[in-house]
Amino acid sequence: MNLTEMGFEYGNRYDAPNEEQVKLCIEWLKTKKWRKTINTSYTSYHWKHSVERWAGTYISNGAFIKACINYKVPLKKINGSPNVHVAISSYS
Repeated sequence: MNLTEMGFEYGNRYDAPNEEQVKLCIEWLKTKKWRKTINTSYTSYHWKHSVERWAGTYISNGAFIKACINYKVPLKKINGSPNVHVAISSYS
């Protein structure tokens, strides 16, 4: 699958996710509780906004997804969407 700044195989921007943003996302992920199952209540696009509020800077959807992949957070691609669902607790 092709992961771009926008997410999986999506949009007209094909830049790779920014590595500094990926690092910020991993730092944020370290503060979260994981679930045993995928949380389908929120998408990666929702979570990337949470990271933005925490970090005080822009985070791309692709950077958040790449951070989840690198940090081994279980995820599931959403068919027909650049987003994924991840196993992060809504209450963490």
